[in-house]
Amino acid sequence: MKTKFIYSLIGLTLVSMVAAGITVARGARSHSGTSSAAGQERPKSLREQAMERDVEVPGLEDYSEVDSEYTSFEQLAKEPNAIVYGKIIETNSYFDDSGLPFEHGRIIMTQYTVEVLRVLKDRTQQMMIAPKMLPPAPLATPLKIKRSGGVVYVNGHRASMKEKGSESINTGSEYVFFLFWSSNYKTYYLAGGISGVVVVNFDLSLQSLASSEDMRSKFRTLKLQDLINQLK
Repeated sequence: MKTKFIYSLIGLTLVSMVAAGITVARGARSHSGTSSAAGQERPKSLREQAMERDVEVPGLEDYSEVDSEYTSFEQLAKEPNAIVYGKIIETNSYFDDSGLPFEHGRIIMTQYTVEVLRVLKDRTQQMMIAPKMLPPAPLATPLKIKRSGGVVYVNGHRASMKEKGSESINTGSEYVFFLFWSSNYKTYYLAGGISGVVVVNFDLSLQSLASSEDMRSKFRTLKLQDLINQLK
C-alpha cells in the first residue's frame, strides 16, 4: 500500500497540475456552449481577477481525490524526513509563477519562515537524492516551509485561496512541524497536509490541526516533552 509520503508528494506535484486542469475544464465547458468559441479568450487567472475585484477560491485539496492527511500517530511520527519544533517569524503569500506560463497567477502559495527551537527528528541524511538534485536544506533558522493557499492583495483587492487549517498557522506562534523534503520544488512541506502541523500552546500542551478526531485526541493527551520522549 502506498505510504503517506507518496500521497504528500503527489499532492505537492498537483499544485500546478490541478490549477491547469481546472482552467482547461472551464475553457472546454465554455467552448461547448459558444458557437464562436474559436476566438474565445482564455479564462482570467486568479491574479487577473483580483486586479478587478475581491475573489476567493477553494484550496487545491477540494479538487484532489487524494486524502493525504495522517490518521495514525505512529505513521506520522515514523514517516516524515524531519520533525522540528519552531516558531514562525515571517509569513509570505504570493502568486506562484514557477510553473508553465499557462499556470502563472492561478495558484497562491504561502512560505513560512521558521525559527528552529529544537530538531526532534532528522532523517534527511538518509534520503536517496538523485544526481544533480538539490539535497535537503539544513534544519536550522531560517527554515523555509511552503504550503498551497493564502491571501494576496492586488490593486486594492483581496485574492484568497483557502486551505484547511490555514487560519490556525500564525506568525509569532510555536508549532511542531512534520516535514518532507522535495528536491524538485527545493522546499520542505507539511507531511500529510494540515495533519503535519501541531500547535504548541503557552503551557507546552499540544493541539493537532488534523481532521481526524483520533489524531486530535492523541495530541490532547501530550505535552511537548511527552512527544519528544516518544520520538526518541
